[in-house]
Amino acid sequence: MYCLFERRTTEMELTTFGHALLPYANLLNTEANQAVEQIDALRGLNRGTLRVGAVASAAIMVLPHVLEQFCYARPVCECRSWRLWKTSWRMR
Repeated sequence: MYCLFERRTTEMELTTFGHALLPYANLLNTEANQAVEQIDALRGLNRGTLRVGAVASAAIMVLPHVLEQFCYARPVCECRSWRLWKTSWRMR
């Protein structure tokens, strides 16, 4: 049996065997994610409309990163963004 990493008090470090296996593990992970995306697309799970509401500060500071990750994770989805807030906007 070969150790893939060494445990330390506050971290873990890959061994030589771990470094050798890492590219293959990354490839398998990518392939598995693509297989799941393909199955989800066939099942119609990557369709629909995503509507997000947020206060201006979150829309500026948080949403761009979150929406980028969402669109990256779902390449078959069409992602568009626009500004909807105004300084005098009120909830009804």
